[in-house]
Amino acid sequence: MDNGSGGLQSYLALPSAQRQFASVIVAHDALGLTPHFEHVTRRLAVEGFAVLAPDFASRYGGTPAEPGPAHEVVSMTTWDEWLADARAAFNWLTKQPPSNGKVAAIRFGLGGSALGRIVFQMKVFTSAVLFYGRAPPLEEVRKIDTRLLLNYAADDPLVNPQAAAFEKALAKQNVDYQTLSYVGAKHGFEDDTVFAAYSQAAADLAWARTLDFLKRTTA
Repeated sequence: MDNGSGGLQSYLALPSAQRQFASVIVAHDALGLTPHFEHVTRRLAVEGFAVLAPDFASRYGGTPAEPGPAHEVVSMTTWDEWLADARAAFNWLTKQPPSNGKVAAIRFGLGGSALGRIVFQMKVFTSAVLFYGRAPPLEEVRKIDTRLLLNYAADDPLVNPQAAAFEKALAKQNVDYQTLSYVGAKHGFEDDTVFAAYSQAAADLAWARTLDFLKRTTA
């Protein structure tokens, strides 16, 4: 699809039924569009969503297969590029026959950090789920009117120092949000390919809560 800079590579998964569905855009973490996030995309499609996972490293050649080069390439991206690619993904997805026009977003790590910024510039999402993303600039929180679900790892020194101020700003602006923290979980606890961080109990619970939130907010 056209993103104004050489095209946006993406992974698409659709439910088997022939009707219209709410859509979800999946945003990967700092390691790019790995097989794990393709798996997340398929799992959401099984639950009845039309799902698109863009490769936000597309303008730099796409996500390399090895973690080291992948992290290096994804780290080249800017917030403005994430925003442009999110707009391209949204515009493309809503024009497809399976889409009923309702679009949520779910993002992880660096993608969660990007989404925290995107939701105050794109007010078109019905809802958004952030897994351990850093807080956006607090002065911009007043612009957010998207329903949010924030999934945090209790043991996350990268994200947690910012979380309280972010939640306070959300509450002050009356943003509809919910915060969930997973005891004993580390940053990246949802990704079963990262064995040092993965927690099956936390991942299963977060996934169930995320599905419930997405289904309620896109109904």
